[in-house]
Amino acid sequence: ALLEEHGVNFAGCLEKSELRELWDCFLELCQKPLASLQAQVSQLAGPSGPRFPDVPSCARFLVAKRAPRRQPEQADEAEARPRPVATPRVAEVASSRDREAQEEVLRILPLRREDFRSPADWGFAVLGLGAPQVPDNAAAVQRSYRNLMRKLHPDKVLATDGVERSIQLIREAKDICEKSFSRIEPPMAPQSLRYEVLDSKVGHRRYQLRWLPPPVQDAAPVCRYLVSALDPAYGKPLTITVLEPDYSEELRRFVTTEELTSFVLAETDLKKMPSLWKQPTATVHVAAANEAGQSRPAKLEIRLAPSMAWSPSSSDSESTATSSSGLPRSPQSPDFEEEIQKRSGPELRRWLQKQLKAPLVAWLKTLRLPTSGTKEDLVERVLDVIGM
Repeated sequence: ALLEEHGVNFAGCLEKSELRELWDCFLELCQKPLASLQAQVSQLAGPSGPRFPDVPSCARFLVAKRAPRRQPEQADEAEARPRPVATPRVAEVASSRDREAQEEVLRILPLRREDFRSPADWGFAVLGLGAPQVPDNAAAVQRSYRNLMRKLHPDKVLATDGVERSIQLIREAKDICEKSFSRIEPPMAPQSLRYEVLDSKVGHRRYQLRWLPPPVQDAAPVCRYLVSALDPAYGKPLTITVLEPDYSEELRRFVTTEELTSFVLAETDLKKMPSLWKQPTATVHVAAANEAGQSRPAKLEIRLAPSMAWSPSSSDSESTATSSSGLPRSPQSPDFEEEIQKRSGPELRRWLQKQLKAPLVAWLKTLRLPTSGTKEDLVERVLDVIGM
């Protein structure tokens, strides 16, 4: 019935498998560009052959050329085989379902993602929810998905490659559309980050970090906190721990996200970061995070115990001034820190890239950070310290 409705010549087909193969071939051709089909028609029919103005006409011609041709005795033998008899009502219902399914297949398969502004626009089009009826909630997406899956259910329609491919695209479209309604954003940074000294004995130093949650936002919930410290050996912050809601054996109850507002920075727990404790101060970052990403880190300078033993090198023996931001100013380049504070973002990066390597090295030495590597390595190290 579908082949007949679309004007496809199936005179040479007697088996159901042949009819299905012919229909799949027709669908496949209908997805190709008109120019490509016209070229194939011209190649088969010659210069004096027919010229078709649309895709279905070209597809019908090409399918007819590919249709099987049976010898008379084969046809007579096939005609003599008994065929199942269907009641008119059953045949009518089956034909109606197949026709409805193939209409959806012919609508969905030509939709190309690259022809749409976004994956969500493509998904809405596949589900039949394109402009001007794009929904503003997931309920309409689920309703359309159920209707399409009912039309293309393998138990109710003739299963073809086109139907199976359409079902796959419908499922992908549903997932994309549902995700487009999720407007979760990364949270803001934690507030009022501070510390108190619990133990100042070298080798057993412990500092209690405390902070307040970021401002409450429905679109930016906090799911976890990331605590990190700037390791001089690597020149960048390394994650120390991730605090998430969990059952506490000590408290014998579940600890919620709202209660995760403290952490003990212990020297005995961070033996794999020895360089962290060989500095006058340690830089600690605390960031809030969720599925959408993480916040800007809240930063804190922890002044390590004055009893800590360290020997300044000859290049660091000069007195070091401290800027209003708390970052040391290089004695070799007194204006370097001021110039850094004047800039931010891409402008700061461009300015640093124009500087000589010497002032970059001198400034990093005041922080007791590594100074090896290319000039670009030093620029990235400075930006890490600034928090970019």
